[in-house]
Amino acid sequence: PFSVSKKDCLNRIKESGIVGMGGASFPTHVKLNPPEEKIIDYVLINAAECEPYLTCDERTLLETPQKVIDGLAIVMHIINKRKSPDANNSEEKARGLIVLEDNKAYLLPLLQKEIAKEGYEAFMSGCLVKTKYPQGSEKFIVSSCLGVEIPSAKLPADAGCIVMNCTSLAVLYNYITTGMPLVEKCITVDGSSVAQPQNVIAPVGTPIKYLF
Repeated sequence: PFSVSKKDCLNRIKESGIVGMGGASFPTHVKLNPPEEKIIDYVLINAAECEPYLTCDERTLLETPQKVIDGLAIVMHIINKRKSPDANNSEEKARGLIVLEDNKAYLLPLLQKEIAKEGYEAFMSGCLVKTKYPQGSEKFIVSSCLGVEIPSAKLPADAGCIVMNCTSLAVLYNYITTGMPLVEKCITVDGSSVAQPQNVIAPVGTPIKYLF
């Protein structure tokens, strides 16, 4: 992914079928290709599962932090195809922030260790926000992390941001390194009527009754 053009990389991501894994299912290749006039300063990785039961993203970060970190490095490589407007025209890179609610603060040292191991400290770090609903909404994430309010009918790109789900990065890493497209999803099956609450990894198209 670091040796091909931005166009080729986006085409490969399109072919993989990768979409946002947080629920909205927005195509990843579209999200990573904002209009040329939109200067992206931050890539915010959304790991703020604000709904009371969900733990899919938490398990992704706990079990496969390296996949998330390297997936983010690939995304940053795609995004950082621009030059700063300063006099010497030096390259100005966007920054990646992995956003966690503070009830999952125990994951932060794990992520920072992985970032340091891969040598990505210069453009990547973790970020803690308050645990509250609906913190996982992308406009709330931008406001909580950067103090920037996105106006109604505008998108994060209008505020210089791209917001992605952390599990989407792990799926992207899997595809780039193995060729396996998006064929499965982690789903939390939980609640007071569930005898054995758990996360299950199910093939796309699995009927809900089988999950229960």
